[in-house]
Amino acid sequence: MGTGWTPSLLAGMIFRPVVDPLWVGLLTAGALGLAVWAWRRGHAGETGVATLTAMLLRPMGVAAVGVLLMGPSVMPESGEAPTPTPLTILVDASASMQTRDVPAGGGGTGGGSAVPRYAFARGVWLDVDRLASLRRAHDVWVYSFGSGLSAAVPDEDGADRRASDVLGAVAEAANLMGEGHVVVISDGRHSVGGDVGATARRAAVAGVQVHTVTLGGATRATDLALEARPRQRYLMAGEAGVLDVRLEGVNAAGRGTTLRVRHGGRETTRRVALPAGDAAAGGDASVRVEVPVRHDEPGLYVYEVSADTLPDEPEANNNAATVFLEVTERRMRVLVLEGRPHWDTKFLSQALRRDDRVALKQITQVTPERRERIVTRAEEAGPDASPPGGGSASASAFGVPESLEDWSAYDVLVLGRGMEHVLSVASADALVRYVSERGGRVVLARGRAYDPGRPGGGALGRAWSVMEPVVWSPGSDHGLGGVLYPTDYGQTHPAFARLMRATDGVPAVAALPTLDETSAIDGLKPGTRVLATLGEPPQAPDSVDETSEGGGGIVEMGYGRGRVVAVTGQGLWRWGLATGADEDLAGVYDAFWSSLVRWLVMGAEADAGADVSLRLSGRSVALGEVLTVTVVQRGAAEGAEVSAEVVGPDGAVTGLSLERRTGAATRRVGAFTPTETGVHTVRLRGLDETPESGVETSGGGKFAVYDGNMERRRTAADPGLMRRLAEDSGGRVLDPREPGALGQLLAAERAAQVVPPVPRYVWDRWGWLVLLLGGFGAEWLLRKKGGRW
Repeated sequence: MGTGWTPSLLAGMIFRPVVDPLWVGLLTAGALGLAVWAWRRGHAGETGVATLTAMLLRPMGVAAVGVLLMGPSVMPESGEAPTPTPLTILVDASASMQTRDVPAGGGGTGGGSAVPRYAFARGVWLDVDRLASLRRAHDVWVYSFGSGLSAAVPDEDGADRRASDVLGAVAEAANLMGEGHVVVISDGRHSVGGDVGATARRAAVAGVQVHTVTLGGATRATDLALEARPRQRYLMAGEAGVLDVRLEGVNAAGRGTTLRVRHGGRETTRRVALPAGDAAAGGDASVRVEVPVRHDEPGLYVYEVSADTLPDEPEANNNAATVFLEVTERRMRVLVLEGRPHWDTKFLSQALRRDDRVALKQITQVTPERRERIVTRAEEAGPDASPPGGGSASASAFGVPESLEDWSAYDVLVLGRGMEHVLSVASADALVRYVSERGGRVVLARGRAYDPGRPGGGALGRAWSVMEPVVWSPGSDHGLGGVLYPTDYGQTHPAFARLMRATDGVPAVAALPTLDETSAIDGLKPGTRVLATLGEPPQAPDSVDETSEGGGGIVEMGYGRGRVVAVTGQGLWRWGLATGADEDLAGVYDAFWSSLVRWLVMGAEADAGADVSLRLSGRSVALGEVLTVTVVQRGAAEGAEVSAEVVGPDGAVTGLSLERRTGAATRRVGAFTPTETGVHTVRLRGLDETPESGVETSGGGKFAVYDGNMERRRTAADPGLMRRLAEDSGGRVLDPREPGALGQLLAAERAAQVVPPVPRYVWDRWGWLVLLLGGFGAEWLLRKKGGRW
């Protein structure tokens, strides 16, 4: 026998001998024999209590040592039950989960008995009895997710969320838990950006294992989707424009359709073929079509654009779009002021001169003694448009605004640097009133427009600090420039529309402008929105916000009734050279400045001459996207209590709450989220008390809602994403047909976490040591008392 022999001799006791029990027995027997032999030899014929006691104590001591060598031990009972395991179950409630391709028995694609993916998830994986069984040993939480987590789990018909952020849901659940298990029940259709590997690794570091259940198969329903938008949101009367139409086909490569454009009772048609594509595209293809438009009279024009349904296309509600085109009458009056001549100002002015709807006046302080003025389309460029002799003049303040009325003659002001050489303090104060009271628009084209260290610069800074969207750093320090990256807000802004079309919606690094120098800033003002960041590109999904958090390269902010845009540095002119060498990017620089000016002029919140102005944040709004409605009151209508309502395509009326914004008593803002496609109309109420006031509703307040939901168009499951999410986090890929495997997996881990009891030697106590030493000591004293050692 080996040293592991542990027979149970007494109830609750086991023995763990230090050597083989046979050797322990032999040693003990030998020691007892020696003890008896020694006693007989030294005490033969002796009697008495002491002698007899000594005779018993020595064998007892030897026997006790023998017992100790056998390692008597006790096994404590298993202590506490392990702590309940945190378990979070995430079920995908996006629209793609309504795809009917899961057999009633589970698995991948199915036949006639197939059920929707979400119905299978609720009926099998979220079964009430199954969840109750899991809750007996685990701390279970169940969430649904679309674009974010929700504690509400919809019924089988309620899974229709328009986005599916699988990675975001996992990251949020891991943050809430700290440690434990996450089970993701989804088809893997992730419609938001992100890095699956990074998300899984962050969960693993946090102590969270992600297990995945993939539902569905390679379902690819044929679908044709149409999007149409005006290339220029605003056109001038007589100006040629373009409607950009994009047809995207899912499982429709190489197919053809008829594009129909209806306007004013007339219809034009064009045959359009989707490209054949390649195998990597999986049958998906897209094509762009340009529809030319032109109107000689100002007004709001409506175009209905549609594509004929494909023979095997199950849904046609995304095959049509309504486009609104706003046409205005007069040219935009722009004033460019420059105190230090620079390439930025030269290229900017040239870009605006090429726009025949801009009447431009440029005033440059060439030297302290010489001022130059260049006027384009003088008949509409503003007051004092044509100086004596034309062209340029020197040492004269001709055309430089001094009063509020002077500034109000222009729609947009573009300021370079060195404004302390051009403007007086009184003129700077009047400019602030022009923005706040008259709804003026200002562009700071080269960062801080003044040098606070020069005479007059500090006074301009104090006057303009209230309207600047950024907080400039003290002094006149400048930092290094870099590449500009449009934010999510900037990518949908008219100023970047041409760039986004040229790069197919993905602004490549090489395609973006660079700044060679920036004015140092300490931060952004509240309410500032970032169009483009400067430096490293934002990484989805943690892209730079459009609000005042973080820094910005191009920013904009409303001040009073007006708006101020700031390019925080200089060097943007290089973009004009770079895009000129690229055929795809040709004209992007000119389009940036032209579109920015048009947006400032025609997208302003208040219209000149109108007591009440209604402005919408967009004319084409995606289903579920928030539309911002802004009402500006002034003059006779300033004290009226104005309300608004939205009339849907079916005639249903929805009240719209308007909130008065702090710092602008006559500005009211409301938000509306459309729930159905078609043309909607915003109507104002509460103006009966001021019938004499003019009302400008910007085209009757009409806007179109379209369905851009990719969840219904791209429904093929993505098991690869789900597998990587599980493997990189240390989790498991679970079979949809075996929901019981989850309980077995958790039970095995729970059992592994239980620490088995460790046997304890019974003699490993001070009392036993005292008793053993006391016995041997008593035997020795008795022997000594008897005169024997």
